[in-house]
Amino acid sequence: MADKKREPDFVLPDGTEIVFDFYKITRREYASIFSREQTDEEEAAVMAKPAGIDPNVLMDLPLPVWRKFAEVFFKRASDPIDEDPKN
Repeated sequence: MADKKREPDFVLPDGTEIVFDFYKITRREYASIFSREQTDEEEAAVMAKPAGIDPNVLMDLPLPVWRKFAEVFFKRASDPIDEDPKN
């Protein structure tokens, strides 16, 4: 059986296609995004992990692109779980 390739969840301005893999972060890491004590850099590091990109890429995005990235990130994070790569 051929592997199913998902459509990208988001495409960066440079053409990099992102398919979020939320198995790359823990529940604790996800919850830390909402902490007031967390720095912007720490938040970017957590959000970059499931995207498979360097956190600095997120920090350097134009604000409208960052906002769209964050919108898609949180939508995908709350979507029903459709597959488990371990099964």
